[in-house]
Amino acid sequence: MNNFHNILNKEMSFSKDFLVTVINAIGIVIGVFLLNAYIARFHGIDVLGEYLLIRRTIFAAIGIFLIGMNIGLPFYIAKGKDNSYGKSAMILFIFITIPLLLLFTILIKLRIINLFLPELIWPIFIYAIGANILNLVIGLYRGHLNMLGASIISFIGSILIPVVFFLFYKDLSTILILIGSTITLLSIIVYFLRKKYIFNLNINFIEIKNLLRYGIERILSFLSQFFLLAGIPLLLYNEISKTSLAYLNSSISLIRLSLVIIGPIGFIILPRVSKIVANSNKGELETKICIILSLMFYVGIIGMALMLFYGPVILKFWLGDISREGAMISRLISFSIPLFMVTGILRSIIDSASERGYNSLIYSGSVIILLLVYFSLTVFGVSNVVAGIIGFNLGYIVSGVLSIIFVKSILKIKLINIELLITLVVQIAVLALVFIIINSTNMDQNFQFLLYLFILITGSILFFYKSKQFWVMQIREKIISV
Repeated sequence: MNNFHNILNKEMSFSKDFLVTVINAIGIVIGVFLLNAYIARFHGIDVLGEYLLIRRTIFAAIGIFLIGMNIGLPFYIAKGKDNSYGKSAMILFIFITIPLLLLFTILIKLRIINLFLPELIWPIFIYAIGANILNLVIGLYRGHLNMLGASIISFIGSILIPVVFFLFYKDLSTILILIGSTITLLSIIVYFLRKKYIFNLNINFIEIKNLLRYGIERILSFLSQFFLLAGIPLLLYNEISKTSLAYLNSSISLIRLSLVIIGPIGFIILPRVSKIVANSNKGELETKICIILSLMFYVGIIGMALMLFYGPVILKFWLGDISREGAMISRLISFSIPLFMVTGILRSIIDSASERGYNSLIYSGSVIILLLVYFSLTVFGVSNVVAGIIGFNLGYIVSGVLSIIFVKSILKIKLINIELLITLVVQIAVLALVFIIINSTNMDQNFQFLLYLFILITGSILFFYKSKQFWVMQIREKIISV
């Protein structure tokens, strides 16, 4: 137990933290990919659709249920290394988060929130408790810069536990109860392994006030983030078939594969950027953010190309089958990927740079655009699913642009330069040209996809190895230093 305790509480350099969290994110993505494929094949595509809707709804709303403690906790702990913030957060979890989850469950039971099957209501409550306390504890470890411990907890709770129960049980209600209960037990254990708060019964009301203020200022942001990510599947829940809903949720899950990049950076950037801002090191901050933003655009455009050109191939390989509407969904939703990634990473930077809830303005504006586009298009006869996806895309495009504007305004730094814009234009042209050439052959679609993927990987390796652009050289230097 002592060895496990030491591993969880190990503090490492930025480069090693990044490497660990990248490996963890890759492991989670592979695990999710395999788990969803297994559910689709052995439990059915409808069960997959129901599970993904539950999971995405709960995880998208975590910031609301935790009143922002999942980001407030690392923000404040990193500033002062004050362990008692963890105890204050747990007090708020017991007296605010659990009642909020209970209220959410009652609203589902009364059919005021008419989204889930009646027999899943209380299993969802138990599952939601587990998901929320897991993210609270991960935030605690992040705040203490124990990224290895946070990554281990995240992987066990997000992948290993769900995989085990989906392998050995068939009933979704039973699976949700077991996942939620086990994750809750794991989280309680690792919470007390971090620091034995149980022996200190003093309540620090200043810390509670700080956490509440930090979170409440971001409630609108959390609500908007929730709706930006989960709103379209919820709006379409009673408008399209369960199969089409499963394809939509699966396509959104593919977009969220970008978390392989966003996750590790966002995971470690919030507590560290807080320190840089506190030290008023503007030059270092501008350099780091420009490098990160350039990488997000580069990887996001590659992801967009893969989904746009070969989304149906990927979904068919993943789920075992795909309809014509599913193919259309996977292609159309691809245009959100670059700005989805930019939004995801700049959100952490904005939260790190200021205690003010600027993200509330960004995301509420984006949701307004999403809703206006969706309802306007449906009025003019556009199908619900197409209108929903276009609204989803434009919502994230607006949030990405607004995030860039706010970061530039708050930190007084320059983010976009001509060199980057030229690189992105050339990248798009090359990716399109490669697809046109490959698509002109008579090869099987699967072989075309593999060849395209091989060319992308090879080209990217050469680009990062040979390019003289500043942001590329900085990344290359970091990789070599690890």
